[in-house]
Amino acid sequence: MSEMYSEAMGLATDVTFAKIYPSVTIGNWLAIFGAIFLNILGKKAPRLTGNGALMQGYSVDESKASYHYNMTMNDLGTGLMLTMTFFILGRILNGVCPIVHAYAWTIISVAVCKISGILPQRMEYSAVKWYDFAQGTFTVPLSAGIGIAMLNLQAMLDILSPGFVIIATAVVLGAIIGAGLIGMLVKFYFVESAVTAGLCMANAGGNGDVMVLSSCDRMNLMSFAQISSRIGGALVLVVQSVLLGILL
Repeated sequence: MSEMYSEAMGLATDVTFAKIYPSVTIGNWLAIFGAIFLNILGKKAPRLTGNGALMQGYSVDESKASYHYNMTMNDLGTGLMLTMTFFILGRILNGVCPIVHAYAWTIISVAVCKISGILPQRMEYSAVKWYDFAQGTFTVPLSAGIGIAMLNLQAMLDILSPGFVIIATAVVLGAIIGAGLIGMLVKFYFVESAVTAGLCMANAGGNGDVMVLSSCDRMNLMSFAQISSRIGGALVLVVQSVLLGILL
């Protein structure tokens, strides 16, 4: 994004990046506050949330596949290796077709394997157990580390103004309301749709997804959040390139 601005405005990339980064940071924190608000809204109005389930009519437990295995340490190792394999495959496919982000390719690859059923069920079980282990063990320290690394108060204070905050807030509110209402039209729950399709596109990308989902206790929606971040982010860049050609 900063490279697009620098080419259109004739400025150095570091100059445009310095102007964009505070906007991303403020938007990310507003998205976190929005996730906290939506979590509270879901508790006040239970009909608007699936408590972690995205589609109406299904609970989180019903959305999960059931496996009849006893977990061993080998399962965790297999799950880790599968994770690494799909991650590397996403990078390789991104090199072949760079228009699609590597994380999006990873998710697409996993979806294809799941739909086609080419992976043995025990390997699927191993991947699920590795995810459960990683989520339960690393979410809190990862969120803390990301928060410390991304919090740049000076950069935000340099551009902070009432008008800027109003614009950023309007963008986040638009993401919540738009994604939530359209999600309900396709039988998604308002809260989960607003969080994944809305806030996870308005935040700071992959790191922002972790912070947003952990803030509303819906880390199980990470795969949907990643699709929103990567494909949504790519669409934002396409729209931005068109607008830059028209306005600048």
